[in-house]
Amino acid sequence: MGICMDINPYKFEAEWGAYEFATHCVSKGTGLVVLSMAWLTRLEPAELVGESVKDRPDMETLAYWIERFRPVVEAERASGLEVIVVLANRCGLEPGSVAGVSRGVDEEGEEVIGYAGSSCVLNIKDGQVKLYDILGRAEESVLVVDTDQVSLPGWNGRTVLTGRQPPKYVLARR
Repeated sequence: MGICMDINPYKFEAEWGAYEFATHCVSKGTGLVVLSMAWLTRLEPAELVGESVKDRPDMETLAYWIERFRPVVEAERASGLEVIVVLANRCGLEPGSVAGVSRGVDEEGEEVIGYAGSSCVLNIKDGQVKLYDILGRAEESVLVVDTDQVSLPGWNGRTVLTGRQPPKYVLARR
């Protein structure tokens, strides 16, 4: 178990490629990772809750989260073992700021912060990351998945979210 900042370099001082949290998961042979998160979005309030986007996941954020699990992906390619990753993130807007940073103002002119939402459950196996299911960036819901299923219907397992070579991330919606 961890919290959102655990996947970042420690205090943002550790080397980017140290991947401390993911490396710990590999060294312990973890089969299930659960992260409770309050990950902020870079989107403005109107962009975050607009009808045309609120039910769509924040793929930029998801790509970042997956990148921070690179050692797990690479280790599972070699071992053939499976790791389930649950990323439970806050969504929507709240009044205030975090460390002095806000994402804009609401209809009443109050400062607000926005969360990236996009809670999801991933399957890491054989060097691939498959998505069981994912919520939208402003979708308030409880996500329930059956991890005996292969992956979310409608996701085809082809698009790579990183320009570097292996691993290949499997996240393209049909």
